[in-house]
Amino acid sequence: ERTFTQEQVHLMERFAALASLAIDNARLHDLTQKEARERSIAEAALRASEERFRKVFQASPVAICITALEDGRLLDGNAAYWRMSGYDPQTAIGRSAEELEMWDDMEDRRNFVEEIKLNHSMVNSNYEFYTYDTNEPRSAIAFYELMEVKDQTCVMAMFYDVTEQKNARESLQNSEARTRAILASIPDMIFEISKDGVFLDFMASAEIAPIMPPSQFLGRNIKELF
Repeated sequence: ERTFTQEQVHLMERFAALASLAIDNARLHDLTQKEARERSIAEAALRASEERFRKVFQASPVAICITALEDGRLLDGNAAYWRMSGYDPQTAIGRSAEELEMWDDMEDRRNFVEEIKLNHSMVNSNYEFYTYDTNEPRSAIAFYELMEVKDQTCVMAMFYDVTEQKNARESLQNSEARTRAILASIPDMIFEISKDGVFLDFMASAEIAPIMPPSQFLGRNIKELF
């Protein structure tokens, strides 16, 4: 038969409001702790991923650099890039493409930016440039990929140096051309024959003509003809 006074009712209402707030705070605390743990795990995984990328980036024999899309500002490069380009990382990082003279004509770079924005990746199989420090000509196969780095659109460029291969190929071609020129100047007819006796090649002479056209003996064996 006991009843609550109005003052007791108000007191219990205030207590109930405080208890409800405490329960909500406890729930929020648990949720915050859970989110913090999940964020910590995600950040650890991101750091591990970045560390793996950094190790691959630096150890790669392929020259790699990262530049800002809009002004070509050099943001990073690996050891192979500094060796190939001739840039000094201490003075080159943070400078724009125009300051580093990366392009002969900045209009070409503007066209490059528009194209990579459209395609997101590009390949240049015949990239020619000069090293920054010694002005030495180099040749490379260039790969470009659009990427986001810390909310900034960037270009990751990879350069596979083919200078030595190109020089060797050109030297071989020049050597073959010289040999061909020397042989062509000899007044005699020249036959190239395999060890099995098959006619492989023929060089004509201005003074002597064969008794049959080359089409009739090239690829045939001496035994068939004589």
